Amino acid sequence: MLFLQICNAWTEIALYTLALWARINFIQRRPAGYEERLKLWFQRAGGRPLHISVVHPMDDDVTSIIWDHSSHLERLELSVGEKDEPESESEDEDNGIDMEFWDIWSSVQPRPLPLLQSLSIHGRANFVFESLPFVQLLRFSPNLSELILHDVDFNEDADAASEKLVLSNLRRLIVDHIPSAPADDYDILTFISAPQFRIASFTGDGVSYDSRITSFLDRSKPPGGSAGTRR
Repeated sequence: MLFLQICNAWTEIALYTLALWARINFIQRRPAGYEERLKLWFQRAGGRPLHISVVHPMDDDVTSIIWDHSSHLERLELSVGEKDEPESESEDEDNGIDMEFWDIWSSVQPRPLPLLQSLSIHGRANFVFESLPFVQLLRFSPNLSELILHDVDFNEDADAASEKLVLSNLRRLIVDHIPSAPADDYDILTFISAPQFRIASFTGDGVSYDSRITSFLDRSKPPGGSAGTRR
């Protein structure tokens, strides 16, 4: 938006350079009228492949606008912001810790993401991602080639656990977990396989003997060679 404040010439350049509008970063606290500005931004992107970064929590209205453009998403980054909304929390019965949950789709029906190539999710302590919406996101992303999960915990869900997704175009998988924390990140490996992957990176305690990792690697043996893995 800085270009628009310099001079008329730069304004013209900015408005007609669609690539400038194809990268959108959503801030955690949004000013009044943000939804209308967002619609205008998408309009100026002109249907180009989009690179979007989202910080939770996100208003339902804003979420709906984002998913309305799901067919143009090429790169998607989801991050958890600072703890802010007490009504979104529930108390964990085991240890009395307040947990927060995120349904990626919110109130929107899942829809195809045919262009999505890269998905990055960054969580934090005491935050849980809903498993089934995440599985649905993977299912609707047939061209996903890169998946990065950093400190992401998933809740237990029987429907998600019954899924056996084959991510046929996934080439790069990174699961990065904070040492000494419960490695719930690896639960995703129980319901996916990636026969074409070339690079897999797993960090955290107990990586070398975690059965979920070894089982995933066994199911995902790439044709014609070995995939590179590291702890």
